[in-house]
This record gives sequence, C-alpha cells and structure tokens, in this order.
Amino acid sequence: MTENKWGVILKNKILAVTSLLLTIIALSMMLSTRYFPALGDYVLQAIGIEAWTNGKHIAILYFLIPMMIGLIGINKYCYKQLKIKYKEIVILICISIFIFNIALNGYAKWSKQNAEGLLSIEFIGEQSMHDFDTNNKEIVKFDGEVKLKNHSNKKQQFHLGIKTSCNDLYCTSNKYGYVAYNEDNKPLMITLEPNSERNIKVDFKNNVDDITFISNCGSGGKIDEVILFNDDKAVILTYGKFLGSVLK
Repeated sequence: MTENKWGVILKNKILAVTSLLLTIIALSMMLSTRYFPALGDYVLQAIGIEAWTNGKHIAILYFLIPMMIGLIGINKYCYKQLKIKYKEIVILICISIFIFNIALNGYAKWSKQNAEGLLSIEFIGEQSMHDFDTNNKEIVKFDGEVKLKNHSNKKQQFHLGIKTSCNDLYCTSNKYGYVAYNEDNKPLMITLEPNSERNIKVDFKNNVDDITFISNCGSGGKIDEVILFNDDKAVILTYGKFLGSVLK
C-alpha cells in the first residue's frame, strides 16, 4: 500500500473520530440528566448568551448546528469511507451518552457528599409544595411541605425560607424569602441527621409582619427555591439545580 493511500486512510479515521466526538458532545450539551439541566445552558451562560428565551429552550438550536455537522461527517467518513454500519454507529453513540450520564451523575453525588455545610443538602422540589389563603388580605393559612436530603456525614441545623412564583399575590422584603416560624413566633430550627431525608411541614402564617398579601385569593403549588440559613452561612437551593449556591 502506498504512502499516499495510508495518508488518506489516516485522514478519514481522524475525520471519522472527530465527527463522532462532535456529535456526541453536541448531544450531551442538549440533554438534561437526573441532577443537571442541559450542560449547554451553562456553556452559553458562561459566554453571556441566554439559554432560554420566552420559555423556549434556544440552547438546543445552538448545539443543533454542530450536531448536524457531526452527522454529515459520520455519514461521509464513518459510513462511506470506513464502511462502518449505521447500527454500529448508533450503538457507539448511545453507549457514549450512557457513560457520560453515569459519570456526570457520579460527579454530582460526590460533590454533594463533599460539599461544605448546608450545600450538602439536596432540595427535592418535585415533592415540595406550599398552600395559602387569605380573607380581606388577612392571612388564614400559609403553610407547606419541603423535602430535603442530607448527603453528608454530619448533622445539619438551619432555618428555612422559601421563594415561589406567586409573588404577584404576596411578597416579602426578607432576603431569605418567606421564613418558617414556630408557635413561639421564632424562626423554626430544623435538624437533618447525617445521610437522611425528611419531609418537613412548615408554617409561615406566624410570620405576618414580614409578608404582604396583594390579593384576596388563595393559591398553592410548587416551591421554586428554598433558602437554608444559620449563623455560619446561607445557601440557595433551586428546583432543577442540584448543587445550589451560597447566598451573597
């Protein structure tokens, strides 16, 4: 075999691998995992581009272009030049995405287990709800249930505040949101044992001095964010964002 032909084969292999990697990376950027939204959102936000516009996930459009380029390269170099069957290509891509998801989920769990203080706590938003009702703008009921999981080997103690999408119905100027109070009108102290999860029933109606009701109607639904705080730190845990962040 001539040197020129070896060069062509090597070139085709390099372009085939590049096309596969481009397709796999683009797909990975568009797919949400158990603990993370699409990684492409973080990439776009890092360079100052909005990932969502008017409720539409436009990040998909950005990564659709490199994915299409990768698929064209796969067809040209993997299938036509190297004679790799489409079935084998699809299996390889699926296995790669599967391994990527396992690795990312493993990183997420490791990060939570080794996070400092309150950042080791997970907010399970799909199982956390709030409910309130008023009469002539006087509070009748304002309570909720929040599910939290402590991933660390240490006991965590904290107060709890929530934020919801109902801010057109009621509002607060407290940076911790709507804080849960006990029957003595003091911020409720919550304890999570090591490596445990707990459904916490909370009451906000005792905190009337810090809540303004704009509407007479009641409402209920999912909790968007929880703020956990103690004497050392305050952290924000947002629904759909596994890791959380420190409140500044």
